[in-house]
Amino acid sequence: MRQKFSYFIAFFLLFFNCNNDSKHLITENTFKNKTFVSYYESEKDSLIVEFTDSTYQYLNFSKERRNWRITYYDNSTFLILDRIAIGIKQLNDSTFKCFNVSYNDVEFEMRLRKPKWKKEKIYGKWVEDIYRGKTEDFFPPFTVPYPKEDYSWPPFYEISENKIVSNYYLVNESKYEINNSNEYLFMCLNNYKKGEELEWRIKVVTDSTLIISRMIDRTYQDYDSNEFSEDIKLIRIDN
Repeated sequence: MRQKFSYFIAFFLLFFNCNNDSKHLITENTFKNKTFVSYYESEKDSLIVEFTDSTYQYLNFSKERRNWRITYYDNSTFLILDRIAIGIKQLNDSTFKCFNVSYNDVEFEMRLRKPKWKKEKIYGKWVEDIYRGKTEDFFPPFTVPYPKEDYSWPPFYEISENKIVSNYYLVNESKYEINNSNEYLFMCLNNYKKGEELEWRIKVVTDSTLIISRMIDRTYQDYDSNEFSEDIKLIRIDN
């Protein structure tokens, strides 16, 4: 095992060292509070990794947060993801060539994922397109009397800087977190009709439209849990 690891280190130093210098242009600030996509030649699916000051998580795989750091050996730079050592060389401002020293000699690229829209573009009141032009009879009857002062048709979401509100017979709200590229929204939002909403993947944002895919935990409704929906179109409405 030690001999194999030594081989990996030697190969990495030979492969990466030729263009690196002692100034260590890659620092922790290179990754802090940014989102990257890892592309593997042998895998169809890419991995989206989100970095904060000291932790990282895969947005489209495991949501578990783990520690990361940058370290140096000789004139080479390593990105340490928990217990995984990855040699990195910067190709340009947004792309890195990577060599996984800890796992099966895997090479891949990491590319910076820049925001396609500003976070403020999602603020406002939104209605699912399927409810437009429908009457209240389109909704299944509520099982218990609901407070008339809270009830509104059509049902809607309202998103502000730190909070999302849903009005599906009952008003519920949740704080949320949004990732660095403004594509993933994490929440714990009760929704009478749907279940508990855990995550939105925001795919399209315009001045009048949001297209999302929604992860719902329906455990208490005896459905399969943690399933993503098909694409849902939301339309902005006036207050």
